[in-house]
Amino acid sequence: MLRPAQRLARDGFTVDETFRSQIADNQERFADFPASAKLFLPGGKLPEVGSTLTNPDLANTYDVLARQGVDAIYRGAIGRDIVRTVRTPPVAKDADRTVRPGDLTRADLRAYAPRSQAPSRSHYKGLDLYGMAPSSSGGTTVGEALNILESAELGRAGKGASADQAAAAHGDGKTARSGGDARLSEKRFLQRYIEASRVAFADRGRWVGDPAFEDVPTRQLLGQRFADARACLISDDKALTSPLPAGDPRHPKRCDASGTASPTPYEGRDTTHLTVADKWGNVVAYTLTIEQTGGSGITVPGRGFLLNNELTDFSFALITPGVHDPNLPGPGKRPRSSMSPTIVFEDGRPVVALRSARPAGPPSSPR
Repeated sequence: MLRPAQRLARDGFTVDETFRSQIADNQERFADFPASAKLFLPGGKLPEVGSTLTNPDLANTYDVLARQGVDAIYRGAIGRDIVRTVRTPPVAKDADRTVRPGDLTRADLRAYAPRSQAPSRSHYKGLDLYGMAPSSSGGTTVGEALNILESAELGRAGKGASADQAAAAHGDGKTARSGGDARLSEKRFLQRYIEASRVAFADRGRWVGDPAFEDVPTRQLLGQRFADARACLISDDKALTSPLPAGDPRHPKRCDASGTASPTPYEGRDTTHLTVADKWGNVVAYTLTIEQTGGSGITVPGRGFLLNNELTDFSFALITPGVHDPNLPGPGKRPRSSMSPTIVFEDGRPVVALRSARPAGPPSSPR
């Protein structure tokens, strides 16, 4: 399975404008770490579009993994090198930044095990949707947003507003007369989806964390009763304003917007998604991330891969004073993510697999 990746790392790939711009965004950080500079800044410069970038260290790492399996990470030499890099970051002598050593130990790696959980499950107009369970917030947030839309009446504007007025109220400022009723209906649906996502994101921030440490009300968040209580906040003739107060899925109150709105924590935009299907009907929706493009900026010397900065997915201070935040860090705790790989079934058969859009927060002005 690793041969194609090993061959690509060894022989290289052609640098395109997208890759070059990603390196440019991280150029100052990469320059501060010799292993990163050697890999991504050949000769101290950005790689040229059309040049070939190789990664022989990564090819060798893949070879070790092919022969030894993941134990090479959790109990072997690759893990040893990761721990050494975290605890003693290899920083260039002329680096301007101060890099704080981490506390990762080899015992931490040995103790780590992936958690096997049932996926979240929600329903939308006869379709079954399966997504990631907490501590990812993707499954509950996508599910809640679609539940809010379940009862949406797409054929008319709310509170007597015309379709054109609805479009303008949501930041459009233009009419769409040439598209006819179908186009306006589609636009209105997209506006409602943005608003539903805004509401669901507010609820996600208050209630979703690591279920091994927090009481995450997953079933209630995905309940139609809660969605209906939140749906009435949405109007076609007036856009909601972020941040919104969260609702209480355990005790839903219709149209309740009386709580304290929590500021939206920062969340990066950079994530990779793969969808794979085979001829037997097996489908995988796989989202992976090292948080932002470039991760921590630190390449493990001799191994050819970057360390992530996923700890930034935690909330490091209470978002709202006096209100419990389920995403505060703690020993052994997994940070909340917004990864949203989703597989949609109809009559028990997969019909589409995708990654829902990962916002950097709820939309501030729908378009």
